[in-house]
Amino acid sequence: MDDKITEVFMGNAVEAEFIAKVLEDNNIEYLIRDLERESRIAGWVADIIPLETCKVFVFEKDYDRAMALLKEIENAPFDESEMETEEQ
Repeated sequence: MDDKITEVFMGNAVEAEFIAKVLEDNNIEYLIRDLERESRIAGWVADIIPLETCKVFVFEKDYDRAMALLKEIENAPFDESEMETEEQ
């Protein structure tokens, strides 16, 4: 079995969790690394760009499928009317 992993995304924690959910829904195993959180646990804060603290990785065998899904998300039209609104 090929156990090599490769990065498919780098961004903030909210985006990384969204990407992870998409991968999970499509039966693709993933790993999220939150560099900021890891550095806090270690007792120091890494010198990183605050909005790009998370990385999502997949197995190399799933890379093409994962990237196709991410490309599909990126190109999906945004329909504001589908968003739930809070009644005031």
